Parts: sequence; C-alpha cells; structure tokens
Amino acid sequence: MSAYTLKRYASCLADFIRIRRDGLVNPACIARLENTSGGLLLHLTDGTCLPVARRRVRAVRKLLAGEGADVWRKDYFSA
Repeated sequence: MSAYTLKRYASCLADFIRIRRDGLVNPACIARLENTSGGLLLHLTDGTCLPVARRRVRAVRKLLAGEGADVWRKDYFSA
C-alpha cells in the first residue's frame, strides 16, 4: 500500500509508460507484443504478460515504434 497515487509515480518515472489505469511499465523490459482476440498483451523480459487497456493500445504501439514523443503529453489521457 502506498500513500501516493499511480499518477504521481508516473510523473516521477518519466521513462515508464502507463498501459492501464492500474499499471506502469518500463519500456526497456518489454520483450514483445502479442495481438489477441481480447486486445494487446505485453510480454516482459521476466516472463510476465500484461494486458494493455483498449484506449491505450494505439499510444503504446506508437511509443514502441519510436513515434511517441507527443503521445505521452499529460493531456493525452484523462485518467
């Protein structure tokens, strides 16, 4: 349990990306992406699989493709 919100951690961890309302990921730890019928999964280098929220899929893809500088500005996502 933490006294800080995930939004506060996200602002401190500038290199991390928000993939869900409840999750941040270090892009350096992403091994691969997988399209599934349920959406996009991130496979991390430690073997963990994390689902990406539907509304964040496009931004995650752009960022990982190297096009994401403006995608992660503060006002892009309201949550």
